[in-house]
Amino acid sequence: MPGEQATILIPDISGYTEFVSKTEIDHSTHILNHLLDTIVESVSEEYVVSEIEGDAVLLYRKGNPPDKKEIVKQCIKTFIDFHNQIQAMNSITLCQCGACKGMVGLTLKFVVHFGLISEIKVSRFVKASGLDMVIAHRLLKNNIDNHEYLLMTRNYLDNIPDADENIELSWDHSTEDYDSIGTVEFRFAPLEAIKKQLTAIPKKSTTVPYDNSKGLETEIGANYKDVFNALINLDWRKYYAAGLKEIEKEDSMTLLGKTHRCVFDDFKVDVEPMNIEVSEKEINYSEYNRVPEMNFYTVFHFTITDLGGNRCKYELHFYPEEGHVLTDNMRAFLFRTQGATISNLKAFAENGFQPLLTADA
Repeated sequence: MPGEQATILIPDISGYTEFVSKTEIDHSTHILNHLLDTIVESVSEEYVVSEIEGDAVLLYRKGNPPDKKEIVKQCIKTFIDFHNQIQAMNSITLCQCGACKGMVGLTLKFVVHFGLISEIKVSRFVKASGLDMVIAHRLLKNNIDNHEYLLMTRNYLDNIPDADENIELSWDHSTEDYDSIGTVEFRFAPLEAIKKQLTAIPKKSTTVPYDNSKGLETEIGANYKDVFNALINLDWRKYYAAGLKEIEKEDSMTLLGKTHRCVFDDFKVDVEPMNIEVSEKEINYSEYNRVPEMNFYTVFHFTITDLGGNRCKYELHFYPEEGHVLTDNMRAFLFRTQGATISNLKAFAENGFQPLLTADA
């Protein structure tokens, strides 16, 4: 099949390799999937997704190239959407693992090139190939001392009418030499100024109705952050939560403001994470627990404190949600069931977070 003219656009997430090699794979995959979806959804429908290579989206648009103003506008939109998505996820995430805490360090760069492509159809999939796709891909590795920029090749700039216009950004000239390709000339503009204009999204926070009610506590022979991550890991709750049969959830991660349902034999509890405060030696976490048909509207407040020597103190207090009461009978029920849960969690954690027993009240 003869080649067709096309504009090649590659948004590439920088820091991806270090991100997945040093962090928890499940959460890093979850985060990156959301970010890649955000990139694809932000791009004009005129672009076709050729493929997604882990950290980069290879897009192309057949026909005459869009002008520089249009490309800059598109890339800035995608850049802003990408960082707003990171801010949004960071504002509701509870997890203290490396992936969840490290996502704010991910960055985004763009490569724009114009040339010839050939479309290869395999079943219902279409992939673009050819030397110019190779050139665009190679340009992801270059000598630019920056992780966030917009790069446009001379091939693209020579085919548009507004190549010399700055259009919001400050441009520099550079070249790169590649084996079997030769010298590739390009211009690039850093995107740091765009990023600095974005408004940070604060962590979601709700006031906890503290009182002097007696709570439950124990010491656990495990790191306090690991114990907290076990507490909010929905897939692990089956290993220690007393009487739990299953969890109905829409998301694989526990997030502030996102409700999941814990199913027991005789009732179902709607759990909504409401607040988290993290310091150097302590994590305070609160969640709503609601069973409307039983008029049960309660706040669970957990405090997990580092005691040193790979030990921590685990505390749980119960408070009635505003406008509701917590009866003595219900409080006694919570002390019994949550006491069993805490005992199971302690055994689970001290066994290296490996299943040791079946959680049962």
